[in-house]
Amino acid sequence: MVSTYINIRLNPKYESLSPFVFDITASGLPDDATLVYKSRNKIVRTLHDGLDINIKAFKLPNLANRYIYSMFRKSKAERSYLNAWKLIDLGFHTPEPIGFGEEKVPGRLKHSYYFSIQIEAAEMRNMETRPDAAALLHALGTEMARLHRAGVWMKDFSPGNVLFTRTGSGSYIFNHVDLNRIEFDCHDNDKLMRMFGAMVYTDEHLRMLSDGYAIALGLDLDETYRMALKQVDRFNRYRERKARLKKLLR
Repeated sequence: MVSTYINIRLNPKYESLSPFVFDITASGLPDDATLVYKSRNKIVRTLHDGLDINIKAFKLPNLANRYIYSMFRKSKAERSYLNAWKLIDLGFHTPEPIGFGEEKVPGRLKHSYYFSIQIEAAEMRNMETRPDAAALLHALGTEMARLHRAGVWMKDFSPGNVLFTRTGSGSYIFNHVDLNRIEFDCHDNDKLMRMFGAMVYTDEHLRMLSDGYAIALGLDLDETYRMALKQVDRFNRYRERKARLKKLLR
C-alpha cells in the first residue's frame, strides 16, 4: 500500500487553523461548504471558528504533472500562497492568505488546496450592465499601470479574476485572485501588454481601459489603444486555435 502524506503551510496569524487545513487536505472539501465556482478547479466557502473561509481545490494534475509538481516545481496551491504574499508586499490587494495544503504520495502530488479569507466584492464580469462602467474601466487601467510599473505580469488577467469594491468616495479597490500564474520582475512590454487580451469584450470598453492605462503612464492614448487591440486579436487567435485543437482531439 502506497503511503500518503500531507504537507501544509500556514500564515502564522492562522496557525490555529492547522487541524482544519490538515483535515480538508487529507479528506476533501466539507460536505456543507457553499459552492462559489466550478470549472477545472472548484472553489467553495465555509464557516469555521467564526471565519468565512474560501477554499480552492485544484484539479488532480495529469500524470506527468503529478511528478513535476512534486519534484521539480511548486504546486499551484503553493504558488498561489507565495504569490499572494508577493502581491501584498508590492502594495496590491488580494484576499488574505491563510495557507495551502498538499496531499502527496512518494514522488507524486495528488490533491492541493489554497485557503484564504472570503471577501465580499464584485467581479469584472458583466461590466457592460453597470452605469459606472467608464469610471470602473478607467480605474482598472490605472491599476494595470501600477502592476506594470511593479513588474507584475498576470497571465490569467480576466474578468473573473479581478474583484472590486467601491469606496464611499467613489474610488475603486481591486483584489486579484487566481494567483498561480504570475511572473514577477517582468519588464518585457510585450508580455505585460498581453493583459489587455481577455479583460473586455467590446472595442468601446477596451478604449476606456487603455485610456486609463495610458494616462497613468503618460503614454499616447491612440497608440496605446492600437497596442491593446493587437493583444485582443492575438488572444482571440490563440483561443480559436485552442478550440480547433480540442475539436480535433475529441
